[in-house]
Amino acid sequence: MKNPFIAADIIGISGIPVRRIRLHINQPYAFKSGQHLNIVAPDDSLIPMSIASAPERLPELELHYRPVAGAAEADALDKLLEDKQLNITSALGEVGSGEPDEDLFIIAGGSGAAQAFSCAEHRAAIKARGNTVILWCADTAQDIYGQETLRAMKNVQLHVCIDNRRTPENEGMVWLHNNAAKFINAYVLIAGSPGFVYTVTDLLTAAGFTEQQLHADAYEYAPR
Repeated sequence: MKNPFIAADIIGISGIPVRRIRLHINQPYAFKSGQHLNIVAPDDSLIPMSIASAPERLPELELHYRPVAGAAEADALDKLLEDKQLNITSALGEVGSGEPDEDLFIIAGGSGAAQAFSCAEHRAAIKARGNTVILWCADTAQDIYGQETLRAMKNVQLHVCIDNRRTPENEGMVWLHNNAAKFINAYVLIAGSPGFVYTVTDLLTAAGFTEQQLHADAYEYAPR
């Protein structure tokens, strides 16, 4: 029977603590910026990963991965990365990067910023006229990587907030509260853990954003 998965050669792994995995796809592949895929483990279980590169870079694909000691998925992926090839699924997810003429506002938590890299790179490649504004919230400075790449992209504004408090006084949430009104007409992408996504969702809906404006993978895989 034909393998239902797609073979991808590992052509480079760099970065600590976040590992930037570069793949070469060996057959036709299509995705939209903001989507994710699954890496297939030897037991056919699936490891979800956001795509961190733009469609314009195909047949190269980039994934961002931060190992978590003791986590079963991380242990499985570490072992897979010792080989020269991965099996991946087709792209999944309803999250996008908005229309070229509209502003895109991305709120990312930690390594959830992979989607921000994909969307910003895509919008720069198509010369989108709208601005791309990224609020990147992280617990530690180590969680922030590759920001020089984002800052170099046309029409991208990056704001970094480092604060590990899970309270309303968190620096990122305070920034968002004070600045949310500026993006009331933007396409909004929220990337990160379900807890982060729903905290941001509650803040933005209280500020007058509609559910139709807000987009996040967590709405699909972790509905509340």
